[in-house]
Amino acid sequence: MNAIILYKLISKLEKASSESELRSICEQLCKSTEIPFYLMGVISHKSLCNPNFNIITNHNTESIKAFYNKNKLAIDPIILKIMSQSSPVRWEKLLDNQPHKNKNFMQLVKDANELGLKNGLSIPFRSGKGEVGIMCLGVDNCTHASVKQLNKILPYAHTFSMHLFETFRSLLSIESVQEPETELTNREKECLFWVCEGKTTWEIAQILKITERTVGFHLNNSATKLGACNRQHTVAIAISKGLIQPKILDINIDIAASC
Repeated sequence: MNAIILYKLISKLEKASSESELRSICEQLCKSTEIPFYLMGVISHKSLCNPNFNIITNHNTESIKAFYNKNKLAIDPIILKIMSQSSPVRWEKLLDNQPHKNKNFMQLVKDANELGLKNGLSIPFRSGKGEVGIMCLGVDNCTHASVKQLNKILPYAHTFSMHLFETFRSLLSIESVQEPETELTNREKECLFWVCEGKTTWEIAQILKITERTVGFHLNNSATKLGACNRQHTVAIAISKGLIQPKILDINIDIAASC
């Protein structure tokens, strides 16, 4: 793998229009990096307690599905780590540092080994709309040579995976035509923004120079559009979908001093 090959693959990703094309490009990545297995997963924000996990992989599909259907996501230390950080995770380093290697943990490791996933790396991503992406590259041994190879390809894999994540997200969005993207008006977003800041209906009315009744109207509309049952639920859904973003109103700038 080198920069020329990487950018050729990225160029193909930008033109890809189907999951089969993505799988083909990922296979080319594996060939170039000499890494046998890949898995790209995108966890949606549809529901916090029952999210969708869309996957493309060159591993046996039924085996991967069976592996995760045993509720292993909830105890998988790699998944749990990825959900709380943005930097890549090296499997052998994380597993060696696990403080509680209980029966469930050891069974998970055994099942993964039986799938030929003995070492690898996972790269997390997060979109502005709340999706979490996970790119996993796995090898079937834990030798010094494989560890060295994973270290070598990490920068290339990270850059490639960022583009793969965005392309896969776009394809999933196109496929979900049965669930059109929720759109809030600018005024609805403004009202929700100030609710996020802890403002009351009266305070929001003063800030936006509208009546309290109008504020309530926009908040009720937002709740209806998002399928929320109350104001707090509306705010939670709006944030998870990336509909409410920080505004550069009175920004505090903190620059680290140079040596």
